[in-house]
Amino acid sequence: MPLYCTLLYCTLLYATLLYSTLIELYSTVLYLLYCTYCTLLYCTLLYSTLQYSTVLYCTLLYSTLLYCTCCTLLYSTLLYSTYSAVFYCTLLYSAGTYCTVLYCTLLYSAYCTYATLLYLLNCDSTVRHSTVLLLSLLSHCTLPTVLYCTVLLSLLTVLYCTLLYSTVLCCTLLYSTVLLLYSTVLYSTVLYSTVLYCTLLYLLYSAVLYCTLLYCTLLYSFCTHVLYVLCCTLLYSTLTVYKTVIDACSLQPDVDLLPFGDQTEIGERGINLSGGQRQRICVARALYQNTNIVFLDDPFSALDIHLSDHLMQEGILKFLQDDKRTVVLVTHKLQYLIHADWIIAMKDGSVLREGTLKDIQTHDVELYEHWKTLMNRQDQELEKTALERKTLRRAFYSREAKNQVDDDEEEEEEEEEEDDNMSTTTSRRSKIPWRVCWQYLSSGGFLMVFLMVFSKLLKHSVMVAIDYWLAEWTANADGPVNGTAGLPDSYYVPVFIILCGAGIALCLITSLTVEFLGLSAATNLHHNLLNKIIHAPIRFFDVTPLGQILNRFSADTNIIDQHIPPTLESLTRSTLLCLSAIGVIAFVTPSFLIALIPLAVSFYFIQKYFRVASKDLQDLDDSTQLPLLCHFSETAEGLTTIRAFRHESRFKQKMLELTDTNNTAYLFLSAANRWLEVRTDYLGAVIVLTAAVASIWSSGKSLPSSMVGLGLTYALTVTNYLNWVVRNLADLEVQMAAVKKVNSFLSTESENYEDTTQVPEDWPQHGEIKIQDLCVRYDPLLKPVLKHVNAYINPGQKVGICGRTGSGKSSLSLAFFNMVDVFEGRIIIDGIDICKLPLQTLRSRLSIILQDPVLFSGSIRFNLDPERTCTDDRLWEALEIAQLKNMVKALSGGLDAVVTEGGENFSVGQRQLFCLARAFVRKSSILIMDEATASIDMATENVLQKVVMTAFADRTVVTIAHRVHTILEADLVIVMKRGNILEMDKPETLLENEDGMFASFVRADM
Repeated sequence: MPLYCTLLYCTLLYATLLYSTLIELYSTVLYLLYCTYCTLLYCTLLYSTLQYSTVLYCTLLYSTLLYCTCCTLLYSTLLYSTYSAVFYCTLLYSAGTYCTVLYCTLLYSAYCTYATLLYLLNCDSTVRHSTVLLLSLLSHCTLPTVLYCTVLLSLLTVLYCTLLYSTVLCCTLLYSTVLLLYSTVLYSTVLYSTVLYCTLLYLLYSAVLYCTLLYCTLLYSFCTHVLYVLCCTLLYSTLTVYKTVIDACSLQPDVDLLPFGDQTEIGERGINLSGGQRQRICVARALYQNTNIVFLDDPFSALDIHLSDHLMQEGILKFLQDDKRTVVLVTHKLQYLIHADWIIAMKDGSVLREGTLKDIQTHDVELYEHWKTLMNRQDQELEKTALERKTLRRAFYSREAKNQVDDDEEEEEEEEEEDDNMSTTTSRRSKIPWRVCWQYLSSGGFLMVFLMVFSKLLKHSVMVAIDYWLAEWTANADGPVNGTAGLPDSYYVPVFIILCGAGIALCLITSLTVEFLGLSAATNLHHNLLNKIIHAPIRFFDVTPLGQILNRFSADTNIIDQHIPPTLESLTRSTLLCLSAIGVIAFVTPSFLIALIPLAVSFYFIQKYFRVASKDLQDLDDSTQLPLLCHFSETAEGLTTIRAFRHESRFKQKMLELTDTNNTAYLFLSAANRWLEVRTDYLGAVIVLTAAVASIWSSGKSLPSSMVGLGLTYALTVTNYLNWVVRNLADLEVQMAAVKKVNSFLSTESENYEDTTQVPEDWPQHGEIKIQDLCVRYDPLLKPVLKHVNAYINPGQKVGICGRTGSGKSSLSLAFFNMVDVFEGRIIIDGIDICKLPLQTLRSRLSIILQDPVLFSGSIRFNLDPERTCTDDRLWEALEIAQLKNMVKALSGGLDAVVTEGGENFSVGQRQLFCLARAFVRKSSILIMDEATASIDMATENVLQKVVMTAFADRTVVTIAHRVHTILEADLVIVMKRGNILEMDKPETLLENEDGMFASFVRADM
């Protein structure tokens, strides 16, 4: 109620202010027009020799006009005060007693009356401010005092209006008397026209007055209605619908887990959410749209049975059907067919049968019986949603911890870079990252660095020698130098040719050394990064967003490969050219060294401030470009959804806004570059001027003209070189950030992959598993997910593990592969403790099939046998066991058929069967299936179960149950709850205990 009253108050206040403003504006304009025109009209008609009816008519006209004007003024004043008081009372009625409401009404009326009086008096700002003071004083007064003030102010207002009316009337009569003579003379000519014109004007005036009042009334109603709908009714209904949709999709518990609720950034493509959470958000978006037809394409595929039922009942049957909206539902959840008004059964891209469920039951008994069999095997996914919420909480917790660690590392780095004197922020930001540069150069090898530096110095020395030799040759051609005879050209030509040849060779050598240095550095950095990421613990991927890892291998690696080598080559070249030019100028005219110090200081400050600004502007350009590219990518990927929801204009507008933002940042960066060019040009001009003056000053010392030309030539090139030195230095500083990011990943602690323990080649041979007092934590700060678990699995035994979400089933499967950080207790496989084994050996001897099947880009042969150790017969045997042989033979290339990224050219069930065939090829004596049948249909599940029972009959199979009926034929069933083993025995024995948890699971699954 307080929120509703507040919104209502704001809406009415805005409408009242708008209404009063229009009325006052209209009244003022009308009053001025009336004072001018109606006075002339009255004087002309009243004092002319018209008939009695004409005079009477004009008198009535004048009275009507005057009455309408005064009424308008009075109406606007009183209506504003009265209406404001009324709505103010209405708002406060629910919060106070009658006396309080009366008090507030009188107080507000007094304020409005006082404000009207001030407005009529045209008071200045000082008097206007006294309104606030008056309101403050009245708020501390008693009810009689406020009543007295209100009556007094009202009387003053009425008195002032009366005096104003009398003054206007007197002025009108005076003005009429002055125009009397003129009106009499003019009467004979314009009598008829005047009467006709006055009549038409009166009608026009009445129409305008009526339309104005009607327009003001309609505008008020319209504005109030729109603002009420947008700020109150629409907002209230929107929030109501929003909350209803959130509840229907059971998203409120997930929203509560997010750090900022529904305002939390969920990341690009919803990377921070699970598949089920993303699917529910998509369904909620479809439900929220006010459309007549809703298409839902398999909305239950990633949801457990409880959530599916909730979404069906609350979202589709209640929310959509209550609104009489048509729903087209595509699903494999056949238990919901009873709610369908019309059913269309599809097979091989064509319609197999359509009609109501009763029609199909009558005319296609075989199909109905098949459906009935599948419907009786209702999915029991054991609160899979709770696991997603737990993972969501842990994901955001991990990212917050990661951000905190990153902040601490950045603070430590800043403390190391700070001087003892606590330098300013600008000086810290202007520091060149020498340490990162050295890390990059050291990655390329010390030999390559030495060759690059040596070849660069030698190359530029030869280039200067060529110019100097050419100057000497020119001076000799002009005549004897210092009284000595000139040398022949045969003396200069061979030396010049040798120097030019050496310069060409050194240019080639320096280019090759820079390229090889960049190639070596990029290769080593990428190799080290890939090695660290592959060997990183699972915890690293929990706390590190996937986008950061991809950026290290894409954007940052591209900068290291493509941008740093040419920038480094350009920087060293322009720097050495500048030093060579300054050295030549100083050699020709030593007095130039005097001006070199202030020029160097000026250049230092110019490059310092430019690099600081350039880095920030470059970061701004990159930060504004990334959202633009992401938005473009998201638009291209979701084009079907965008068009379905008719949001093309919104996405187009956002694209334009992001483009403008990026162009603005790029404009500032370009302006900074122009700023640098102007200042380096000025600095270069000063250098040229100084060199020229120094040459003139030294001309009396018999300075050869060739040397003067050499010095001035080098001085003219300094301008361009200075500009490129600063720009290349700024670019290199920005690009070195990529090296810094890559090096931050290189400090990641790797898992133990060193093979220091001798393990038999056929281990594990039997598949015996002993679990002794096992405790597992994902983080030292988190609670254990497995608590003192003890179990024994015989060789070749088929074991089923079930339990509610969060019971520790998946954590146990991770423990078999030693993929947890904190591991206490022991898991002994065939007499060897897995904690003492190298991870490469352990994980290469076990096989696992996950819920989400993984296929890699390449061929079918590569996905079945990545190490290329099996024959084709073995591969075809595995495909035949997985019932994929005929399908693979039909493909072009057979075993060499192409598998696209993620295996998208195969269905989910086919990908799962490929994973099963890969496990068979691997010949592992232990197979772990972690909810492998969760995302496949019943037919594929039957094939999978059949293959496991036949092809893996002599192997140990540990199945984490997604559907409880899949483990009814297991040799041993383990029921877990909150990290502990609650029940463990044969399924027949557990079913005898009707009060047991396993029995309850089976009853719910049947």
